[in-house]
Amino acid sequence: VKFLPTEESLRACVEGIDRDVLPDLRLVLSHVGSQADAALARAVPTVPLFIGGHDHVVLEAGMRRGNALICQAGDHLLRVGRVDLVYDTEKKAIVSLEAMLINLGADGQEPDPAVAAAVEGMRLADYDRVVGRCASSCGPGRDQESRVGNLVTDAMRARMKAEVAVMNSGGIRSGLVRGEVTRRDLFEIAPFPDEVQVYTLTGAEVHSLLEHGVPPTGGFKFEIAGLSFALNPREAEGRRVSELRVGGVAVEPARAYTVATSSFFAQHGVRRAFFGERPFRSEKASVLDCLVAMFAAVPEVRPRSPGAIVLRKEKPSTDEEPPIALNRADAFALTRLPGIGDVLAE
Repeated sequence: VKFLPTEESLRACVEGIDRDVLPDLRLVLSHVGSQADAALARAVPTVPLFIGGHDHVVLEAGMRRGNALICQAGDHLLRVGRVDLVYDTEKKAIVSLEAMLINLGADGQEPDPAVAAAVEGMRLADYDRVVGRCASSCGPGRDQESRVGNLVTDAMRARMKAEVAVMNSGGIRSGLVRGEVTRRDLFEIAPFPDEVQVYTLTGAEVHSLLEHGVPPTGGFKFEIAGLSFALNPREAEGRRVSELRVGGVAVEPARAYTVATSSFFAQHGVRRAFFGERPFRSEKASVLDCLVAMFAAVPEVRPRSPGAIVLRKEKPSTDEEPPIALNRADAFALTRLPGIGDVLAE
């Protein structure tokens, strides 16, 4: 399977449709994330509407980028999106294009008895086994350092005996409530069977990799362990990450460092350029295996507080486009968890 650049593929697709079909409208259904959709909208301005997914963004009225409206409805079936498009067939032009989200109120609905019984019948008893204790509640975050992200990457780094660990925040699906922790709790954090692998990267490559973790709207979309740095999202690319340290020591550009990551992280998107076909060390352990090992090793796990990434004062932006409001609370139903509010208040 050969994966072509997204913009190039969409442009070729649109050109082919225009040549063979002569459509009135061109609409894109995508699953590449809101920022990738924004880039596609600029690259292929003849597409007026993108219905997207992947990064679980809640866009109440859509997001305007160039000539296009980009729509997403979050996650967990809490909302459904509606787009009202009025098209003048004589002028062959869009008259109006508006989007809205309809709240389904899923939190207040009683589960269907038949579906609930079927789900209960598929439960695995071993997953309800207590594997340890957590000293504090921790919820996930998108585009920001989080305690649960630190928990996951610390577990990967320890299990694989690597100097650094890095993972995409989107691969972390839940959080923890302080107290007893079951295997199911950890599975909900890391439900994917991705293998944890250890690669060797130079300090310069580690720095460049981290630069790719800065989305256009600011923040940072990777979870990290074993390193620290200062971040200024408004700096030019290549200078957004500074004061990079591994184990408290300034990174040497030419020195080799061991980096633990998931097989998904290593082989998808621009990250493949850093890992690609390089050899790696593996013990066939998943992210879940790393978490279980961490909780089995000590009486109580204390998730590391954010602080490895220091946000520097941003320059005034010349970009008039508003930032995306990411649905941190919707990515993980924090309101359902007692004791989690103290994490959000920090």
